[in-house]
Amino acid sequence: MSISFVSLNGDNPHRSVKAPTKGSGNKKMALAGKTLIILVATSVLGSVGAAVGTGLLLRSKQAPAAPTADKHAEKKEPEARTPLTIYPLGEMVINLADVSVENLRYVKVMVAVGYEEKITPEEMKTYEPILKDAVIRLISKKRFTDLHKPNGLDDLKEELLKNMDKLIPKIHLCNVYLESFAMQ
Repeated sequence: MSISFVSLNGDNPHRSVKAPTKGSGNKKMALAGKTLIILVATSVLGSVGAAVGTGLLLRSKQAPAAPTADKHAEKKEPEARTPLTIYPLGEMVINLADVSVENLRYVKVMVAVGYEEKITPEEMKTYEPILKDAVIRLISKKRFTDLHKPNGLDDLKEELLKNMDKLIPKIHLCNVYLESFAMQ
């Protein structure tokens, strides 16, 4: 089979081109198909290898970091335990120590305490005024800048725990939780 065409670039317009035969086209198609399969398989294997390698690399970097963080936490809080009961002290609005008529600052906070002893909520309610008083006394001595720094709230929680734990010898407080905290 031959095909004739007219050339626009000045070539011989009567030149004919032979179409490829059936056999040669199938061989080229088969070779192109195999090449495509090889390229796709190589790409998939490369992607999987890269993902696995990245995962292993990230995992090896995270593994040593976790024990280091735990060591610092153990040094900072050697008695940190999971409380058996958490008792909410409710919401409090407390003035900060910043003294300026134009710039009165206050904190709105909800505090809860965690303890290990099996004490009923009714019995714990008798200690609530003592614990709230400790929260108010400590926070009212703080300035806005004391609390509005990178570890300000962590420091506050540690101080609250230390101060409140001394007040009630019958109960060992494990943790202080800030359920909400807002400053103005």
